[in-house]
Amino acid sequence: MEQGSKGTVLVTGSSRGIGLSIAERFAHGGWRVGVNGRNSRAVDEVTARLGPRAVASPGDVTMSTEAQLVVERCVEAGRSLNCLVCNVGDGRPATSDATDPQEWQRVLNMNLLSAVVVLHHALPYLIEARGSVILISSIAGVRTLGAPVAYEAAKAALNSACSAWSRKWAQYGVRVNAVAPGDILFPGSTWDLKSTADPESVKHHMTKDIPLARFGRPEEIAATCFFLASLEARYITGQVIAVDGGQVA
Repeated sequence: MEQGSKGTVLVTGSSRGIGLSIAERFAHGGWRVGVNGRNSRAVDEVTARLGPRAVASPGDVTMSTEAQLVVERCVEAGRSLNCLVCNVGDGRPATSDATDPQEWQRVLNMNLLSAVVVLHHALPYLIEARGSVILISSIAGVRTLGAPVAYEAAKAALNSACSAWSRKWAQYGVRVNAVAPGDILFPGSTWDLKSTADPESVKHHMTKDIPLARFGRPEEIAATCFFLASLEARYITGQVIAVDGGQVA
């Protein structure tokens, strides 16, 4: 199948939030979609809602054995893997200690190594399909913005890996790009919780720090991912694309 055509995409962490919007965008665009998450019930609910082209691929992709099964389920159902979206991540800190080793390991596992682990198992299929990899990063990995230090470091490392992987795998026709969301608002998100707790402070941040003076929507991240997986983006690789209303411009 030609790269960028409607094939099979695996979206990790796609049972809610930004990942769910990405899965919905690909499903509505005619792709077969592997829906992933640690909560198998939530994965089944999303899969049923997306229809017959969706494939339930539950599992924790920070663990190699589970990540392998996640990839194999998706490939078996779709007979190929044309795109991998590494969306698993979380910036919420478990401690205020910026040098706590256990917290660093947790954050690195979630925001960096989850992509490494699932890519390890998915790469042979992506090479066979001359496919595409999309890493969901953050503008916190582009510029220091006051996010937890471990999170900023993990996303900066993911951006660096994007560049290195794109060069290493270009010989196989595999493109690698990253999407760096800014402040995205959706039910249950960090900014949703902050808006409830301190609406005036959030409003001040939005008008002062974001040139477009509004929060982003998950659908805008999904649309960027859909474009990067398409034939229209077949000459784009190694890029970190900020979708942030101009915040890091």
